Amino acid sequence: MANVVQLSEASTLAMHAMMMIAMSKDKYLNVIDMAWRTNASRNHLSKVMQQLAKAQLVYSLRGPSGGFILAKNPSEITLLSIYEVIEGPINAVDNSHKSTCPLEKCYLKELSDSFSLQMKVALEAKTLKDFMG
Repeated sequence: MANVVQLSEASTLAMHAMMMIAMSKDKYLNVIDMAWRTNASRNHLSKVMQQLAKAQLVYSLRGPSGGFILAKNPSEITLLSIYEVIEGPINAVDNSHKSTCPLEKCYLKELSDSFSLQMKVALEAKTLKDFMG
């Protein structure tokens, strides 16, 4: 059975990595450790982490005891903010059906808009603090 909503590998990695960093309680986590724990490619995770650092959600420290640490309080970082760094803003209004819909009122557009809005609300409602136990 197919999922209606599917997150990309990059956004899933970003969220999992940020959760792990939040749970590490001020201890730097490196890409090697996080890649092993998520069963992900180090190179792919490194690119994801670079995007999160550029967006100032994490700080990075080079060197043998380096890695990544949160740049903000976990209660200030929503899953939506992480998702949008990787995927871009969620557009709650989808116009992709406009040119292909044969109906006067496009019901698929309404459905797509509803899913997008619900996804945005769900991701915005959760912060990293919610996963810290």
